[in-house]
Amino acid sequence: LLYVVLRGYKVPVLRFSPVAALACAEVLATGQAKPRHARCTEPVQVGSHWVQFRYTQEASEAMQAVGFLFRNWVWRAAQMPFMQPRCFPSAKDADGCCDEIANGWGGRAECWNDVYYFWRCCGSGSRSQRLSWDTHASIRSWSWGAGNKKSPEVHGVFVAPPVALALHHAEEDTQKYGAAGPLCYKISAEGHRCLDIVDLTEFTPRSKSQPSFLRLTLH
Repeated sequence: LLYVVLRGYKVPVLRFSPVAALACAEVLATGQAKPRHARCTEPVQVGSHWVQFRYTQEASEAMQAVGFLFRNWVWRAAQMPFMQPRCFPSAKDADGCCDEIANGWGGRAECWNDVYYFWRCCGSGSRSQRLSWDTHASIRSWSWGAGNKKSPEVHGVFVAPPVALALHHAEEDTQKYGAAGPLCYKISAEGHRCLDIVDLTEFTPRSKSQPSFLRLTLH
């Protein structure tokens, strides 16, 4: 829905960090839910309200994004975070899961779950890149509504560390390990999403006549 609204206002943002989750039935003040759905999360207290969500992972990632914003992260134009551990154990698995000709739109359904799915795993990179642990090559290009202004450096707007905080992480990594590795955060028991910390430390101011992704999103 947010994507549709952004496109309607001609905001050039193709992807963004999770910001909402589908709620289930009304939850009573006692925390007991009216049984309208077969599968929902346990009641979660959000402020003065008790809420159940339809999909656990969707709700978890949305609340996590809010948590990072409270810890001084910001909305930034950036590449989409990639997955660790990597999506596939072998090139054969990657080819089979990502084949839309044989399996239809979205690849082979049984390969995916709420954490690992087609758009996070089936990028256009080479086999070796898609099997890498530290590359954005696994990210599938999202062309809907992109027009002729595609940028290979930016996938959308994501909650990420500001430049100063990214520099701090990069310096710490360099001192400990000799180089700055990716910045990863846990999104489930089985997976992390990772950002290239070096990309986040690079900031090129735009001219006043060329508004940034962030300004377009907020106004």
